[in-house]
Amino acid sequence: MVSETSINFIYSSISSVTIIAIGFIILNSLAYRLKISHIRMFILSIWHYGFVSIAFFYSINFVSDSSSYFEEAVLGNVLLDQTLAVRTIIFLNVILNQYLGLNYLGTYLFYGYIGLLGIVLLESTLNYYLKNKDKESFIIKNFIVLMPSLHFWSSNIGKDTIAIFAICLFIWLLTYKKNILFCFVPLVIFSLVRPHHSVILLFSIFFTLTIFLKARYMIPFFILISIFSFLNLEYIINLSGIGLEINKNILFFLDPNFYYKLDYHIVRRQNLPDYDGSGFINLTNMLFPSHIFTYLFRPLPFEAKSIFSLVSSIENLFLIVFFIYTFFNFKTFKIFGKKYYLYLFFFIFALIPLSFLTPNFGISARQKWIILIPIILICCKIIHTKNLKKTTN
Repeated sequence: MVSETSINFIYSSISSVTIIAIGFIILNSLAYRLKISHIRMFILSIWHYGFVSIAFFYSINFVSDSSSYFEEAVLGNVLLDQTLAVRTIIFLNVILNQYLGLNYLGTYLFYGYIGLLGIVLLESTLNYYLKNKDKESFIIKNFIVLMPSLHFWSSNIGKDTIAIFAICLFIWLLTYKKNILFCFVPLVIFSLVRPHHSVILLFSIFFTLTIFLKARYMIPFFILISIFSFLNLEYIINLSGIGLEINKNILFFLDPNFYYKLDYHIVRRQNLPDYDGSGFINLTNMLFPSHIFTYLFRPLPFEAKSIFSLVSSIENLFLIVFFIYTFFNFKTFKIFGKKYYLYLFFFIFALIPLSFLTPNFGISARQKWIILIPIILICCKIIHTKNLKKTTN
């Protein structure tokens, strides 16, 4: 007689395969709309699900947030940190497991599919920016869209997969000038899984709109943004991960204890320990430019402590070369529209606190893609502009 456990396993397996098959049918039907060939879609799918497999086997053999998120949804009382982002992932996992019948593998495949959607949207966006069919554009596009860490961190059960999908969807909608109301969908998703990033993105949107307002509206609008930011300073500071509790008095900044607490929590944040060999560096005695370089481009190969950090370090070398190459073509730089201001402001406003407060290489490796994607698109636009000038001369 077949046991109940066997029946549950069979049902979960069939549910997982069915949902993923439906997902791929939908993705294949979107290929034309996204301006991606079916062969290219197949290549991206195989490449991405290779990293989904790696992430899955890593999660069942080593300490992983993915397994904790799933266990919390199934068993409860596993995670102590119940932030909005964590509760969002748990709620989604409850739906997948208890209502759709997906087991751990099926849930992993579902998140992998969400990550693949983000990668496909990024591919479609890059096709818009790198329209030339030359060898340079081909190399740059594949260098970006096939980056191993981008696929790995968009394969796990967790916040990063959803966040990468949300930012890619948001940028795709802006790129192809879809109805602006549609942009609220990825913004809401983004705010649920990465609240601190979403606050910075919203501020960047308002800041960009302020620049393009007429002079008589610009100053009042900027003052309103400043007042709103000031009144929510505690919330913004806590979203950055500092965990500071301050006096509710509106003149709290005159209290010396505020600066003492702020300094204490910043130093604590800058000395986060090394988690499972992911890599760590003390930020307290570094200059700010070193913070930025560390967040974007470290670890370097000689700092790698594992196969994952070695792959990440090689990627960082490619990123350095890519940004240097873009810099040498900077003379062609020209801001063409509002969205480029938005990308630039989001990158700068997010980079400053993140680089100042992230000493752990593992954390920076998975979170930096959220702010790297917009600035990479600006770099692609610079390179594309350079190529256009060459063809017209």
